[in-house]
Amino acid sequence: MTKKAATVNRQLAPFMLRAAVQPETLDEKERTFEILASTGERVLRYQYDLGGYFWEELSMAGGHVRMEKLNNSAPFLDNHSRWSLSDVLGAIEPNTAKVGSKGITAKVRMSSRDEVAPVFRDIKDRILNGISAGYRVYKYEEMARAEDGRRVMRAVDWEPYEVSLVVIPAETGSGIRSDQTQKQVREAETNTCEFLELTREAQGDEGAMTEEEKRAAAAAQAQALAQQNTEASRAAVDAARAEGVASEKKRQDGIRSACEVAKVPADFTRKLLDDPKMTLDGAREAIFAEMARADATVKTDGHQRTQVTMEQSEKRVQGAQAWLVRRAALDGVFANSRHDDYKALAKADPGEFRGMTLLDIARMFLEDAGVRVRGRSGMEIAGLAFTTRSASQSTSDFATLLENLMNKSLRAQYEFTPDTWSQWCSVGSVPDFRSQPQYKVGAFGVLEDLTELGEIRRKRIQDGKKEVIQAGTKANIISISREAIINDDMDVFTQLPAMLGRSAKLTIEKFAYALLASGSGAGPTLLEDTKAVFHVDHGNLVTGAAPTVDVVDGMRIALGRQKDLSGNEFLNVVPRIILCALEYGGKIKVINDSTYDPDIAGKIQVNNKVRGVVSKVIDTPQITGNAWYMFADPGVTPVFKIVFLNGAQEPFMEAQRGWEVDGTELKCRIDFGGGAIDFRGAVRNPGP
Repeated sequence: MTKKAATVNRQLAPFMLRAAVQPETLDEKERTFEILASTGERVLRYQYDLGGYFWEELSMAGGHVRMEKLNNSAPFLDNHSRWSLSDVLGAIEPNTAKVGSKGITAKVRMSSRDEVAPVFRDIKDRILNGISAGYRVYKYEEMARAEDGRRVMRAVDWEPYEVSLVVIPAETGSGIRSDQTQKQVREAETNTCEFLELTREAQGDEGAMTEEEKRAAAAAQAQALAQQNTEASRAAVDAARAEGVASEKKRQDGIRSACEVAKVPADFTRKLLDDPKMTLDGAREAIFAEMARADATVKTDGHQRTQVTMEQSEKRVQGAQAWLVRRAALDGVFANSRHDDYKALAKADPGEFRGMTLLDIARMFLEDAGVRVRGRSGMEIAGLAFTTRSASQSTSDFATLLENLMNKSLRAQYEFTPDTWSQWCSVGSVPDFRSQPQYKVGAFGVLEDLTELGEIRRKRIQDGKKEVIQAGTKANIISISREAIINDDMDVFTQLPAMLGRSAKLTIEKFAYALLASGSGAGPTLLEDTKAVFHVDHGNLVTGAAPTVDVVDGMRIALGRQKDLSGNEFLNVVPRIILCALEYGGKIKVINDSTYDPDIAGKIQVNNKVRGVVSKVIDTPQITGNAWYMFADPGVTPVFKIVFLNGAQEPFMEAQRGWEVDGTELKCRIDFGGGAIDFRGAVRNPGP
């Protein structure tokens, strides 16, 4: 018999649907990647005039999902913000949004605007990976009530209309949103939604609950509300913490940028950064005040200086830097940098500075500042160049020139120096130097059969596990004297910082391989079970042997048999990298690339069963001995993780004032740390 239903129209605000970037689809050249929005599970929603909370199901049947807006270049937004053109980070490629068995897939093309480029790099580096899709529902059909007594509404006419990159995505599994997302939903336009509800007559026994069932349903609803309040509070705290970290990073970056433009002393910059109450606007006022104070007090040789505007001063510094970069033969390194200002410096015309020595440049800066240099010795000229500033600057133009040049040489060489750790370690960010938890969550496994009485079994949610990572500081100091200027020693100002840049890169490289080799090769001890990363009980330590086709296949099988945290289901881990010493590199590359099994002698040709099993073979002198490893994609199943303070992955150089004595000291530092966070994404072979 057909059940009777009543139609009710209500105003409904948009909902959010959690999605994820598919990292293997990212195309850096085309600036595109694909996303997947899973829609297969029920979500708890709230509608006051529907009696409170209800379960929502999204139908994926043909004709139930309106895909026109997504396929008509729907916007890819910044945190669902739509009030400015700058909020648009990209768009959905036309006719790429499709409904499949796993959910909705679509291809996103990022904008080529300069301000969007850093966002795309963060997506590529898996620093930003939270995706949230907005959708509207135009028609619900009521289904049979759920086990907890709540109504179940199935969306049979709904429409995804935009996709956003977010810090914390909407929780599809629980329907809980952060405070910010709730505010955005409340402010969004509502639409009319048709609710096709079952009448009491149609519900029959399903709609008429006994008093005991009503009490049980009320208790279940109260428990669910308490759970939601707890989870919502936790989500709000996490969102507030993430927002605070981002706000502090934005404040520090803004203050540091303003100080660099104004060229105020390094100790003054540090004072502004260390004051937690100092806002960016307040810092700008303090910088202007410092510049005015310095202009009012500085005198040189008792006579008035020649006025040089800030624009002229910056052009002179850039011209001098361009010449020194060419003299040091670093223009090739700068030209290949990902920083646009470094590339511009490599192409810039040195102009009047062409052919000058360091002492010639120092003399020219002094003359521009109104200082008489006739009759002065080279030592005097070098000393004055470090201490004399132009009328529009608060520090010496010459000192600023050298400090900026050394900082750029440091970062350019750091970027240019190759590494291997980033190919088998995941990368993350931490807000401070305290120990930071890294959480792992289990899974449900498969659904279970009903009991003999037809009851549905309750499934226990496995508790999450965590590991701990802490960042630290690595640093060195180099000294520069006036003699380096007189001797025209370019190595001091270009090669030494470049060497520090390579050293910073090597520091992280050696740190990562020290983690790998710790515990006599077994790796760090995990908090999850107090056992080393590579352990027989973890199923990732195989019998030692030299590389052969069968041994590689055995390691692939061991990796593929790994189960999730709760032990319910296989993770289907796929190998991506083999990591080994130089001595094994050639042999493993032959095994991985050969069409036929290279281990079978004679004229019999047998297909190579492990051909192309990994996409990369990394042989490095950082690994000694016979041990070799197979790793999964660190972005999917990470084992080791390297974290950087506030996400700053490049070293930074600071100068200590003291030019008036005999020179200066430059400190190079980088803040990072790392550790093991899981064992399921790697297999170790100790070798023969």
